[in-house]
Order: sequence, then structure tokens, then C-alpha cells
Amino acid sequence: MIKKLISTTLGLACMISILAQKDNPDCADKDYDLFTNLEGFFIERCEAAEFKTMEFWVERGSRKVTKDGKYTKLWYKQSPQSTRSIVGKQIVANYANAVKKAKGELAKTLKEAHDQVEPDEDEHIYHTKGWSRELWIESLGMKAVLPPPEEVKKVETAIGAARAEQSRSQMLR
Repeated sequence: MIKKLISTTLGLACMISILAQKDNPDCADKDYDLFTNLEGFFIERCEAAEFKTMEFWVERGSRKVTKDGKYTKLWYKQSPQSTRSIVGKQIVANYANAVKKAKGELAKTLKEAHDQVEPDEDEHIYHTKGWSRELWIESLGMKAVLPPPEEVKKVETAIGAARAEQSRSQMLR
């Protein structure tokens, strides 16, 4: 009985230490204050610079915007022992909550960035959804429409995406 209790306790202690994977020590001070760390994930690596120039394509790739300033990029990784499943909406919510917490100059910068890329966001979602659906169908050995209807019809709205998806049966012929 005591042997079983000791082995169970040791097993639990090992599991807890494995699940509590630590962030890369070189990145300890790089984590974003505004973001909530997702349980079961850790910072695998990071890149930081006091000053860096970055270019971003906006307005459906028709214009390039250059921004200068402090740069931090983090790569998160799920602990191999974690069974937690994260969906895109959770990550987006984490970003949205961070933006809501922002104040002052950071809030102004985030608002400007949002205003510049937001027109592209929906289009990317609809096109990505179409590609994901058709590639998944193809991976199941069924006939897929490639490129997907959303891409062919160059949809930019939810209504356009719905109409494109409904037209896929006609495109299969």
C-alpha cells in the first residue's frame, strides 16, 4: 500500500514538472506584458532589437508601410505533454484583450496598425477557409475544387464567401 502511494506521488510529481515546461531563459524578460500566457505553452525562442525597421503590406497588398521602433518576436511551443487544444479564436481573443489593455502611445500605434490592415483581414479569412476546406476534402480522397471558389471569385465579404461555397458543386462538374 505504501509502495503504491509513493510510486503514485512520484509519478504525479514527474508529470507536473514535465507539464510545467519553462520558457527559454534567454527570453525571460521578452514576454509581452499585455498577453495572457496560454497554459501548456512556453516560449521556445525569441528575437529582439532596440530598433528595427519593418515593412508591412496593407490595403490588399497595394501599398507598403514602414515602421521603426523596438522589435520583439516570440515563438511559442506547446509542451509535448500538454493535451490542451487551442483554437484560432482563443488566440485572436488574447490579442483583442491585449489591445483593450493598451494605453497611451501603444494604444495609438495599435489603432493605426489595425486601421491599415483591417480591410485585408476578412478577405484573407474567406480565402483561407476555402483553401482549408478544399485541401481537407482532397486529403480524404474526394474530388476537391482547386483553386477554391473563394479564390476564383475573389470574395471580399461574408455574403460573397457563402455564395462562392454554394457554387462549388457546379465547379466540380
